Amino acid sequence: MYSSFDPQLPKPIAFSGWKHHLGFISYACRSLAGECPPGSLARQCQEIGGSVIDLYYGKLTPICIATQIVDEVLRLGVSTKGLYNDWVLGSAQGYRMLTLSDSSVWVLRLGRFKERYIHIHPARYSPSCLRVRATTLKTLIAYLMQNGIVCEQSCIEEVNTIRQTLLNLPPLTKGVLNHRFFTLAKYVNR
Repeated sequence: MYSSFDPQLPKPIAFSGWKHHLGFISYACRSLAGECPPGSLARQCQEIGGSVIDLYYGKLTPICIATQIVDEVLRLGVSTKGLYNDWVLGSAQGYRMLTLSDSSVWVLRLGRFKERYIHIHPARYSPSCLRVRATTLKTLIAYLMQNGIVCEQSCIEEVNTIRQTLLNLPPLTKGVLNHRFFTLAKYVNR
């Protein structure tokens, strides 16, 4: 299920839709709903890691994003691994940013896979992007995998059961209806 990058995307792109593309997550979870045993689901969610994640919710598909980035890298003349590495490392930040056709901004870093040396993810506070805690994203994925759909009226008890039993996370309490989980639910249902 989860992988460090989507193997269907064109090389040399390394991009994880499970971490950074809400449309991909929604489609994949709905397709697999009810088919993933709870123990496996918990392990898959742990692969997402911790901290915060920038999550794209725009209209571009992962293949469209990857294609636009590959096209721009070709246009810039930095499509070989050596040229790309020099280009990225030549910036003061150690990464580069590109703006795509929908005005979303993407970070390009050095990839850690031999044939996928262009690691991409949405830029912080980019248009069509939300910054969420990894625990919130894990909760959404687990909820969708168990139920196939999430709505604004989803029962907080169901959400907390999934958080506590599958993910070993504390329950949502204060300001629960304003929790980012319910913000994500609105985007999933668009």
